[in-house]
Amino acid sequence: MLCGEGGQSQPLILGVAVLLIPWAIDSRAESVRFDPVPREVIAARLKQYGGSNAEREGALKKMFEEAGCDDQHLSEQIVEGSKLPNVICTLPGTSDNVIMVGAHFDHVAQGDGVVDNWSGASLLPSLYEAVKLIP
Repeated sequence: MLCGEGGQSQPLILGVAVLLIPWAIDSRAESVRFDPVPREVIAARLKQYGGSNAEREGALKKMFEEAGCDDQHLSEQIVEGSKLPNVICTLPGTSDNVIMVGAHFDHVAQGDGVVDNWSGASLLPSLYEAVKLIP
């Protein structure tokens, strides 16, 4: 619970997007290789922040799908006490090691949550798109 104005408690809303990337870890120094996503695509995704939390969830799923995360790799995780699930996109790999990147997509009535929540969440589909084709 969060404490709101006047000390009244408010429910904590979780809306999390997660990108899971299997990663090989060994003693060799390796650089991350990626295919850059155009700035215009990233800016357009950032501008989709409007609407309710449920609309944000839908927009985020659509962005992941447009970035190439298909139904087999895009899933939801039910969160106890929340109406919204976590949105998870998994990028298959050849290792049991995993990198997990997450961000909140929700917001509260007092603001749009663009800088804190949506900016990170809207970047995850672009991260997926940038690394998906390069082993």
